[in-house]
Amino acid sequence: MGKTTRKNTIFTCILSISVFLLLWGMGFTTPAAAKPVSLTIATATMSGNWYPFGGGMAKIINDTFPGKYTATVVTSSGTQENTRRIHRGQVQLALGSARQCYEAWKGLPPLFKKPLNIAGIAAHYGAFNALLVSAKSGVKTIPDIKKKKPRISTYLPGHELNHLAVNYILKPNGVEVSDFKQLQYDMTENLANFKDGHIDGFFANISVGMASIVELARTRDIVWVEFGQASFDAVAKSPFAPFYTVDTLPANTFPNQPAYTSLGYRYQIICDPNLPEELVYNITKALWENMEQIYAINPGFRAGTFENACRNLVVPPHPGALKYYKEKGIDLGKWGK
Repeated sequence: MGKTTRKNTIFTCILSISVFLLLWGMGFTTPAAAKPVSLTIATATMSGNWYPFGGGMAKIINDTFPGKYTATVVTSSGTQENTRRIHRGQVQLALGSARQCYEAWKGLPPLFKKPLNIAGIAAHYGAFNALLVSAKSGVKTIPDIKKKKPRISTYLPGHELNHLAVNYILKPNGVEVSDFKQLQYDMTENLANFKDGHIDGFFANISVGMASIVELARTRDIVWVEFGQASFDAVAKSPFAPFYTVDTLPANTFPNQPAYTSLGYRYQIICDPNLPEELVYNITKALWENMEQIYAINPGFRAGTFENACRNLVVPPHPGALKYYKEKGIDLGKWGK
């Protein structure tokens, strides 16, 4: 072998080794691990219930899918901001109220000028409307109001609850505001005036576990006045129909409270409709299989049940969520048609 040949062979070996070391150093011998998918969950202020609820969601996602998904909770001003940020792709998951989620999806004024792209994962816990009166008033049904002429607060003028009470609860039962002493206070004033005996009853928007109602039910002899089927039928034909549901509050949810059928609405877990089906399926499955962790944060969260998760959605379910609910065979409501 000549000198030139030997030199070429040595040069080729050195070059091969150098290339190998370079590629090895760049990580070509071991595939790089995929980065976790980052998910941001928009809630509300830290002082409310949505922030800890969102924190529970994030923990379940992070614990169930380590290295695959990374969920982070952020605060916000509430549903309007959350739906807009979902639409813009700034957050992937969020919480929202039923009415404003519906209005955002439909693009209904005055809050929304065009439809926003949002999808549903689940309807969860929420709030319900009630008429609470003093047992001394003698009122046990809505028609009794016309006979007994009590002092009742229908809530503040212009408020949704006042509109609902006057037009879709009282009127369908044959009661006009002229049939009783109508007063219009906010929740804080209602509680104070009721305790002081200045009013006989009041309409209220109540969440399960609300401390002020727990205390009132424990210390006062109150009657939970049901709205009746006439009211439910009226609401079903009203603009409230898409986001109000008829639900029964189990007996003793509040002290000395009987089973109470009322009008309520569910808070919504919403998401970016452009998220992959597999991702949303996985999240939906993980949340419901580990829901006890969220229930442990606040007893009121137990009002969110799996059976109602899909049928009480006010926006279309994401295909990934719908796939999971179909597999489990629960009531899909209008989303199963």
